[in-house]
Amino acid sequence: MPTLATALLLGACSGDPGEPAGDPPEVAASSPGPDPAGSAEPAPVPTRHLVGQVVGRLPAPARKRLVRRVGLVVDGWLDAGFTDGPFPREVTGAWSGFTPGAARRARADRGLTTLGDLAGRIDGVRVTKRAVRYVVLAPDGRAVGATARLTLDLHTSGEVERKVRLRGRLLLTPVRTRGGTRWRIFGHDLTRERT
Repeated sequence: MPTLATALLLGACSGDPGEPAGDPPEVAASSPGPDPAGSAEPAPVPTRHLVGQVVGRLPAPARKRLVRRVGLVVDGWLDAGFTDGPFPREVTGAWSGFTPGAARRARADRGLTTLGDLAGRIDGVRVTKRAVRYVVLAPDGRAVGATARLTLDLHTSGEVERKVRLRGRLLLTPVRTRGGTRWRIFGHDLTRERT
Protein backbone atom coordinates (compact mmCIF):
# COMPACT_ATOMS: atom_id res chain seq x y z
CA MET A 1 0.00 0.00 0.00
CA PRO A 2 2.81 2.55 0.51
CA THR A 3 3.23 2.80 -3.26
CA LEU A 4 -0.46 3.52 -3.79
CA ALA A 5 -0.51 6.06 -0.96
CA THR A 6 2.58 7.77 -2.36
CA ALA A 7 1.06 7.85 -5.83
CA LEU A 8 -2.18 9.32 -4.50
CA LEU A 9 -0.38 11.98 -2.49
CA LEU A 10 1.85 12.86 -5.43
CA GLY A 11 -1.15 12.82 -7.74
CA ALA A 12 -2.81 15.42 -5.58
CA CYS A 13 0.07 17.78 -6.37
CA SER A 14 0.67 17.08 -10.04
CA GLY A 15 -1.48 17.99 -12.98
CA ASP A 16 -2.59 15.95 -15.97
CA PRO A 17 -2.01 17.99 -19.11
CA GLY A 18 -5.00 16.26 -20.71
CA GLU A 19 -7.42 17.49 -18.07
CA PRO A 20 -9.14 20.87 -18.47
CA ALA A 21 -8.07 23.65 -16.11
CA GLY A 22 -10.39 25.25 -13.61
CA ASP A 23 -13.12 23.79 -11.46
CA PRO A 24 -14.65 20.64 -12.91
CA PRO A 25 -18.42 20.26 -13.17
CA GLU A 26 -20.23 18.55 -10.34
CA VAL A 27 -20.24 14.80 -10.91
CA ALA A 28 -22.67 13.54 -8.28
CA ALA A 29 -24.29 14.46 -5.00
CA SER A 30 -25.77 12.19 -2.39
CA SER A 31 -29.47 12.27 -1.72
CA PRO A 32 -30.32 14.21 1.41
CA GLY A 33 -33.01 11.65 2.27
CA PRO A 34 -36.69 12.19 2.90
CA ASP A 35 -37.90 15.43 4.46
CA PRO A 36 -41.31 14.71 5.96
CA ALA A 37 -43.86 17.45 5.45
CA GLY A 38 -44.27 19.61 8.52
CA SER A 39 -40.95 18.56 10.02
CA ALA A 40 -39.48 21.13 12.39
CA GLU A 41 -35.96 19.91 11.59
CA PRO A 42 -34.06 21.70 8.82
CA ALA A 43 -33.56 19.71 5.62
CA PRO A 44 -30.30 17.73 5.69
CA VAL A 45 -27.35 19.17 3.78
CA PRO A 46 -26.32 16.68 1.08
CA THR A 47 -22.68 16.01 0.39
CA ARG A 48 -21.34 17.75 -2.68
CA HIS A 49 -19.11 15.21 -4.45
CA LEU A 50 -16.71 16.46 -7.14
CA VAL A 51 -13.92 14.87 -9.13
CA GLY A 52 -11.18 17.47 -8.86
CA GLN A 53 -8.39 15.70 -10.71
CA VAL A 54 -7.69 12.43 -12.49
CA VAL A 55 -4.12 11.17 -12.71
CA GLY A 56 -4.38 9.11 -15.88
CA ARG A 57 -7.57 8.81 -17.90
CA LEU A 58 -11.11 8.07 -16.73
CA PRO A 59 -14.09 8.75 -19.04
CA ALA A 60 -17.03 10.74 -17.68
CA PRO A 61 -19.38 7.71 -17.26
CA ALA A 62 -16.68 5.87 -15.29
CA ARG A 63 -16.13 8.97 -13.13
CA LYS A 64 -19.83 9.07 -12.25
CA ARG A 65 -19.84 5.38 -11.32
CA LEU A 66 -16.71 5.86 -9.22
CA VAL A 67 -18.13 8.84 -7.33
CA ARG A 68 -21.32 6.90 -6.58
CA ARG A 69 -19.31 3.99 -5.18
CA VAL A 70 -16.74 5.96 -3.14
CA GLY A 71 -19.41 8.47 -2.14
CA LEU A 72 -21.39 5.72 -0.41
CA VAL A 73 -18.33 4.86 1.69
CA VAL A 74 -17.49 8.47 2.58
CA ASP A 75 -21.11 9.40 3.30
CA GLY A 76 -21.61 6.24 5.36
CA TRP A 77 -18.71 7.24 7.59
CA LEU A 78 -19.82 10.89 7.88
CA ASP A 79 -23.39 9.87 8.70
CA ALA A 80 -22.53 7.22 11.29
CA GLY A 81 -19.70 9.19 12.85
CA PHE A 82 -21.00 12.75 12.82
CA THR A 83 -24.47 13.56 11.57
CA ASP A 84 -27.02 10.76 12.07
CA GLY A 85 -29.13 10.95 15.19
CA PRO A 86 -31.04 10.64 17.28
CA PHE A 87 -28.87 12.23 19.93
CA PRO A 88 -27.69 11.66 22.60
CA ARG A 89 -26.27 8.33 21.43
CA GLU A 90 -23.25 6.06 21.34
CA VAL A 91 -21.24 6.18 18.12
CA THR A 92 -21.04 2.68 16.66
CA GLY A 93 -20.51 1.33 13.17
CA ALA A 94 -18.78 4.46 11.91
CA TRP A 95 -15.81 2.53 10.55
CA SER A 96 -17.54 -0.22 8.56
CA GLY A 97 -16.23 1.32 5.32
CA PHE A 98 -12.61 1.13 6.51
CA THR A 99 -10.13 -1.70 5.98
CA PRO A 100 -9.56 -3.67 9.22
CA GLY A 101 -6.23 -1.99 10.04
CA ALA A 102 -7.53 1.48 9.21
CA ALA A 103 -10.66 0.83 11.31
CA ARG A 104 -8.52 -0.08 14.34
CA ARG A 105 -6.53 3.16 13.97
CA ALA A 106 -9.71 5.22 13.42
CA ARG A 107 -11.41 3.68 16.49
CA ALA A 108 -8.35 4.51 18.59
CA ASP A 109 -8.65 8.09 17.27
CA ARG A 110 -12.45 8.26 17.72
CA GLY A 111 -12.32 11.82 19.11
CA LEU A 112 -11.11 12.87 15.66
CA THR A 113 -12.84 10.37 13.37
CA THR A 114 -16.30 10.76 14.99
CA LEU A 115 -18.27 12.96 17.37
CA GLY A 116 -17.98 10.11 19.88
CA ASP A 117 -16.63 12.45 22.53
CA LEU A 118 -19.71 14.70 22.25
CA ALA A 119 -22.52 12.44 20.99
CA GLY A 120 -23.67 11.49 24.50
CA ARG A 121 -23.98 15.15 25.55
CA ILE A 122 -25.76 16.72 22.57
CA ASP A 123 -29.34 16.60 21.33
CA GLY A 124 -28.74 17.50 17.69
CA VAL A 125 -26.40 18.36 14.85
CA ARG A 126 -26.95 20.95 12.14
CA VAL A 127 -24.65 20.64 9.12
CA THR A 128 -23.72 23.87 7.32
CA LYS A 129 -21.21 22.50 4.80
CA ARG A 130 -20.47 19.02 3.53
CA ALA A 131 -18.21 18.65 0.48
CA VAL A 132 -15.75 16.12 -0.91
CA ARG A 133 -13.34 16.59 -3.82
CA TYR A 134 -11.61 13.51 -5.22
CA VAL A 135 -8.19 13.02 -6.75
CA VAL A 136 -8.37 9.75 -8.67
CA LEU A 137 -5.50 7.52 -9.76
CA ALA A 138 -6.58 5.83 -13.00
CA PRO A 139 -3.77 4.27 -15.04
CA ASP A 140 -5.01 2.48 -18.18
CA GLY A 141 -8.49 3.99 -17.80
CA ARG A 142 -9.32 2.15 -14.56
CA ALA A 143 -9.61 3.73 -11.10
CA VAL A 144 -7.20 2.02 -8.69
CA GLY A 145 -7.16 4.58 -5.88
CA ALA A 146 -8.66 7.86 -4.72
CA THR A 147 -7.94 10.61 -2.23
CA ALA A 148 -11.05 12.27 -0.82
CA ARG A 149 -10.41 15.82 0.40
CA LEU A 150 -13.30 16.64 2.66
CA THR A 151 -14.91 19.55 4.45
CA LEU A 152 -17.59 19.13 7.11
CA ASP A 153 -18.88 22.08 9.14
CA LEU A 154 -21.55 21.51 11.77
CA HIS A 155 -23.11 22.97 14.91
CA THR A 156 -24.05 20.85 17.89
CA SER A 157 -26.89 21.67 20.27
CA GLY A 158 -27.77 20.49 23.76
CA GLU A 159 -25.43 20.31 26.74
CA VAL A 160 -22.50 21.02 24.42
CA GLU A 161 -23.18 23.79 21.90
CA ARG A 162 -20.24 23.95 19.57
CA LYS A 163 -19.23 24.73 16.01
CA VAL A 164 -17.08 21.91 14.67
CA ARG A 165 -14.95 21.95 11.54
CA LEU A 166 -13.57 18.69 10.10
CA ARG A 167 -11.01 18.89 7.29
CA GLY A 168 -8.60 16.46 5.74
CA ARG A 169 -8.11 13.48 3.50
CA LEU A 170 -9.29 9.92 3.27
CA LEU A 171 -7.32 7.42 1.17
CA LEU A 172 -9.49 4.86 -0.62
CA THR A 173 -8.75 1.70 -2.58
CA PRO A 174 -10.85 -1.05 -4.18
CA VAL A 175 -10.76 -4.24 -2.11
CA ARG A 176 -11.84 -7.66 -3.36
CA THR A 177 -14.43 -9.32 -1.12
CA ARG A 178 -16.66 -12.37 -1.43
CA GLY A 179 -19.45 -10.08 -2.61
CA GLY A 180 -17.28 -8.40 -5.27
CA THR A 181 -14.97 -5.42 -5.30
CA ARG A 182 -15.81 -2.68 -2.81
CA TRP A 183 -14.10 0.63 -2.11
CA ARG A 184 -12.65 0.96 1.37
CA ILE A 185 -10.86 3.67 3.35
CA PHE A 186 -7.32 2.56 4.16
CA GLY A 187 -5.97 5.77 5.68
CA HIS A 188 -6.97 9.15 7.05
CA ASP A 189 -5.27 12.49 7.69
CA LEU A 190 -7.83 14.68 9.46
CA THR A 191 -8.08 17.76 11.66
CA ARG A 192 -11.08 18.58 13.80
CA GLU A 193 -11.36 21.95 15.49
CA ARG A 194 -13.78 24.24 17.24
CA THR A 195 -14.65 27.38 15.30
